[in-house]
Amino acid sequence: GEKLPQAGDMVVFNLNIEDEIKKGLEPKPDHVGIVYEVHANGALLVIEGNYNNKVALVVRDDFGLIHNFGRLP
Repeated sequence: GEKLPQAGDMVVFNLNIEDEIKKGLEPKPDHVGIVYEVHANGALLVIEGNYNNKVALVVRDDFGLIHNFGRLP
């Protein structure tokens, strides 16, 4: 089955994907965070180190921005 993110996973985003596609560029990941918790609706509460120039908990529910996620052994 499909693996879903869990607390502690790294999640990789492409926050500029729409601009890159409009410019005809290959979308590339440009941001990373750590999943703090997964909400019942699937939204992720993520720890990010450079959100508005500070460390913050951020709800990410635009799944089109998620490039990938991974779990360290």
